[in-house]
Amino acid sequence: MRRWVLGGVLFLAMSLTADAGAFAPAGAGVGGADAAVAARHGPAQILSRRHGTALSLNWAGNAASGTTFTDVKGTWTEPAVTCSKNQVQIASFWVGIDGFTSNTVEQIGADADCVHGQPFYFAWWEMFPAPLNVIPLKVSPGDTVSAEVSASGTAFTLTITVGTQQFSTTQTSADAAKSSAEWIAEGPSRFLADFNAVSFFDASAAGSVSVGAHTGAITDPAWVNDQITMVTRSGKVRAEPCCLLNDGTGFMVDWLHR
Repeated sequence: MRRWVLGGVLFLAMSLTADAGAFAPAGAGVGGADAAVAARHGPAQILSRRHGTALSLNWAGNAASGTTFTDVKGTWTEPAVTCSKNQVQIASFWVGIDGFTSNTVEQIGADADCVHGQPFYFAWWEMFPAPLNVIPLKVSPGDTVSAEVSASGTAFTLTITVGTQQFSTTQTSADAAKSSAEWIAEGPSRFLADFNAVSFFDASAAGSVSVGAHTGAITDPAWVNDQITMVTRSGKVRAEPCCLLNDGTGFMVDWLHR
């Protein structure tokens, strides 16, 4: 779950220099922003789960579970957000290990946010429950973003490519269960930025099965696939997955409600 000072969640205003162009609002150019958002994500807040579908307060997308995962990959086209109100609105797109059936999340991705009517796009990585870390790459609507989380023992290598830019970091977690892999659009508990739709493709995961290491798509029979719909507590759908490819390597998430 996101945390901001507004309504009990953490909001960070940050002064930026020309070297922090990942925060530039649409049309502002590198170094043109004075404030941006950095916040924490969290495990899926699951309301119900059955028959390969789940309802969550903060996640929409796909998760694989049922084995020990060592890698997850995915690519998406960074969507443009429509900012219509004087609010902080968040949409995060990422791949990761853990969080669907456990309390840690090892994840890397990019945001498309609205801060008081202005769109902001930036990349980040996070080893939840440790704080989010902003990545100094420039992110713009229409960029092709590829991300990967790879695990070896307690070490996790998180890599992201935005166009021709690349960033990678290796972190450790002794508490990670490695019990799920995810391809997710995430929203805060209050306002989800209007991203219209985002398409994930080239999605794969790797895990340990009875015959050894195995790599497969989202729907590989070696693990359990759940399609996750983001809803409010009253049951209104905020974002939902659709259009899962026959080979299980891609799908879309549609935005429906803030």
